[in-house]
Amino acid sequence: MSGYVRSRIVAFQITTNIELQFDAPIGYPSITANYTPEWGQWWFNQDNVRLYQFMGKDNVYFHTIYFPSMLLGDGRPWTTLHHLSTTGTLSVFYHVQLI
Repeated sequence: MSGYVRSRIVAFQITTNIELQFDAPIGYPSITANYTPEWGQWWFNQDNVRLYQFMGKDNVYFHTIYFPSMLLGDGRPWTTLHHLSTTGTLSVFYHVQLI
């Protein structure tokens, strides 16, 4: 089994990782809302806002699958990803005992 597939299987077996997958997208708009009361002008403005993201390639899976899926599933007209730029990767190794 490739390292990538194995890491995804392990990720779904770790409760905190599952929680992170669902909690993290809430953080982006909530941080913006905490900063300014006009946060909706950014997050609900698909016609005038282009969302660009720059990250390590290890975050692409989350930012192209989970985050957009949660926005679409909410049913409101969220500003979605326009362009994603990646460079390199950050790998963190740890041991997990599978049950």
